[in-house]
Amino acid sequence: MTALQQIKTIDKVRSNFILYRGKNKGPDYSKEGKELILKKLKNEFELKSYKPNFCLLIVSRGCHYQCKMCNYWKEDRKSAPSLTYDEIINTIDELKRITQEDIVVHLIGGESMLFPKFVEIVKYVRSKGFRCSVSTNGGLITKSMAKKLIDADMTGVFISLDSIDEKKHDFLRGTNGAYKRVIDAIDNLYYYKKKYGSNLSIGITATMMQYNLKDIIPLVDWANNNEKINDIFINAVMQPFFNDDQSKDWHKKKQYEMIWPQDLSEVFYILEQLKKRKKKGWKISNPASQLHVVKQYFATPWKYIKNLNMKCPRGDLALEIDSCGNINMCFYDNPIGNIRESGLYNSWYSQKMLNSRYKINTCKKDCDLSINCFYEPKNITDYITHF
Repeated sequence: MTALQQIKTIDKVRSNFILYRGKNKGPDYSKEGKELILKKLKNEFELKSYKPNFCLLIVSRGCHYQCKMCNYWKEDRKSAPSLTYDEIINTIDELKRITQEDIVVHLIGGESMLFPKFVEIVKYVRSKGFRCSVSTNGGLITKSMAKKLIDADMTGVFISLDSIDEKKHDFLRGTNGAYKRVIDAIDNLYYYKKKYGSNLSIGITATMMQYNLKDIIPLVDWANNNEKINDIFINAVMQPFFNDDQSKDWHKKKQYEMIWPQDLSEVFYILEQLKKRKKKGWKISNPASQLHVVKQYFATPWKYIKNLNMKCPRGDLALEIDSCGNINMCFYDNPIGNIRESGLYNSWYSQKMLNSRYKINTCKKDCDLSINCFYEPKNITDYITHF
């Protein structure tokens, strides 16, 4: 039986090698179950006892690369003004008012380092007791920038690298010299990390797609044996952002042949190899449970959450603030507020936030945007008992 034939039996044979959900029947979405969820959330709302467990802050809408798997660089950035430095600083102050925990404030873009006062933001986040990490293509991490990031006490830098084949990486990132700049960025960060005794975590993020399938394991092996690299995270390719195609079969269209894996058996083999390496203690950041979910995602991207009977892996406390100031708790829900209008603190403790948390906790929607989230691994591990 081929991998595709196995997938087609999912609805009939729920215990095949992909699922293995054990005895747990999944989240309770009955009327009584929903009432219990709402009662719990209302109690937390009245006490203001819920706190964010993560903050994703989009500081830049621009990007100087033209990646094949991303449309962000095509976006019309004139439609709304990006956040100013002062607005970001005020938002960090409000976040501190909400929580005293040392949660991660993760900076992304576009290319986040294009923000004029990027280093100053890092310094301010750290001064408030939060951890601070960034996702970047690495193209702007010169020796000078590397030293500034170390001086700012940056917690983690995650650099996109999709292949150790220079030509492949440059092609996927749409930029000549992209690979060399990644290697230089790693060298620059490591040099100042060692020189000043920094605890900076240097990580690699790779996007798993058709064009680089055969490169994933060699890349992971290379990173694991590289003393300069602390972690590697494997992202599953998603439908590129800013796309109007809402069909469940988007991945089958010719325009996505280069990014969407065509051979499921090869995908499954790679994921099993990653899980084996993870169990051996390799530098793979993905939880084993998330790698298991990725397998189901590539098999049936339009219903992998339903097939696995799990909750949203993002959870209901992962805060996202986009570059226009919108405060988002869900990729598909309306913002709960905007920092320019209601502010972060008032939005966090608002009726809209309560409504959003309830929707998230009772949601059955399969969204590919959540596949690379693991802010709350228990939402996976509570319902999937075999990996």
